[in-house]
Amino acid sequence: MKIVIGYDGSMRSRAAAAMLREQGHIVSAAYVTASSELPAELESKAASDGLFITAVYGDDSTTEGVISALCGHMKAYGFGAAATGHIARVSRDEKVTVDGENGEKQTVIKPCGAPRIAIAVDVPSDESAKLGLLSAETVAKLVLPLGELGAGELAEYAKAHSIHADAAPDAVPVPTGSVGSFRLTGLVFQRGEAPDPTRGGAMHLCHLPVKVGAAEAVESHIYIHQHVGYGMVADVIFITAPSYAEVGERVVVYDNDGNVMLGGRVSALLG
Repeated sequence: MKIVIGYDGSMRSRAAAAMLREQGHIVSAAYVTASSELPAELESKAASDGLFITAVYGDDSTTEGVISALCGHMKAYGFGAAATGHIARVSRDEKVTVDGENGEKQTVIKPCGAPRIAIAVDVPSDESAKLGLLSAETVAKLVLPLGELGAGELAEYAKAHSIHADAAPDAVPVPTGSVGSFRLTGLVFQRGEAPDPTRGGAMHLCHLPVKVGAAEAVESHIYIHQHVGYGMVADVIFITAPSYAEVGERVVVYDNDGNVMLGGRVSALLG
């Protein structure tokens, strides 16, 4: 398949491109920029990776904006998918409980109606929250090869392929214990409803006041959890928020299997 990958010269984007090529895909690189100019250093790095790279215009620097521009380029030039170096997964299956032959409940895996962003195999490095506001249409076009790697496997892969780590880390973990000093009030989510496995129905998340804390429950059994260390337990839906959340920050709702169910942005803060 022909795949265009968002390429910024980072270790992650380079490793993701290399993995896709090893899987047999025809990979081209794209650099989303508001200036439509391609930095010479980036062009040189792509050439050393055996990639043709082009500049793609995009004036929205948010993750959603950059990936939207990438998907637009994908569609315009006949690529089969778009890829990024984010450490997350695209889940195309779901667990369904059915009645077995002996009358006992059984869990089976079947294709889900719409692909969803899901937590990476390497949970401490997970970046699914960064992709939580992508539309279902965009997620369906997305390939995330790094999300399937276990702890330490990305570093080993990069070393084996002579892909040097960046001078600065790609992501900075949320400090432990930094969540819980404020309240989020009025989480405004995109319109729609998210499935609620605790009730077997739908849960409307248009306006939901909750208290931030790594282990503080509210009446609807929703937790706020920091980015590192999700601590999933049965029959609980989690919301994840940055430790230093500000108005406009993304907040993401996960189901028990680590799939992103709904995303929104913080509309107000109270001390």
